Amino acid sequence: LAACEIPESPEWDVVVAAPFTSDRLEIDDFLPAQIGTADVGGTRVFTVPGIREQSSMQFSSICPTCPSGSTSFVPGFSYGDVLDVTLMQDVVRMELQSAEAVVSATNGLGFTLLGDTGDGSGYLEVVILDQATGTELGRERIEGPGTEIGPGETLNINIPLNNAEITDGIRVQMDVSSPSQTLATPVMLSPASSLSLDGGLQQMQ
Repeated sequence: LAACEIPESPEWDVVVAAPFTSDRLEIDDFLPAQIGTADVGGTRVFTVPGIREQSSMQFSSICPTCPSGSTSFVPGFSYGDVLDVTLMQDVVRMELQSAEAVVSATNGLGFTLLGDTGDGSGYLEVVILDQATGTELGRERIEGPGTEIGPGETLNINIPLNNAEITDGIRVQMDVSSPSQTLATPVMLSPASSLSLDGGLQQMQ
């Protein structure tokens, strides 16, 4: 009788070569490109670039009863507008150690606002609110002598926001009130003229 020997199962020793690095990863390596970190008073905080939005209020909406064309009389009026400034993509909620809301109002109406105009009772008030909850974060009221905004001029308002919590973004609420005025020199009023509002956040940490 003849027979064949049954071979044993083969065995291998496997060695895998793989690259290795000892680089240290910081939290900055995992953040979106526009978000960084900084040391503020010994505390590590996130830094976010400034954000801005713009809005324009037409004179025909601000003062529906005001005349158009050449006039030396401007009726009194009060008007409010809201501007939403949304946080950048990838950022939903922020606990701010410090930031500054910057609001600019440009007078394109053709006549002077605030200051000693009319009976001096004109004012412009800006309120900064959290967009999601409506919580007030800061406010500034501009009124009285020396606050005039002439035609074509821009009023800049800076409101500090310290230890504030923001979800989704901020809401800039602006109210303007102007008393009736009798002008020494007639002006041209146009329904298409406007009061422009520019608002945003800067220096966010």
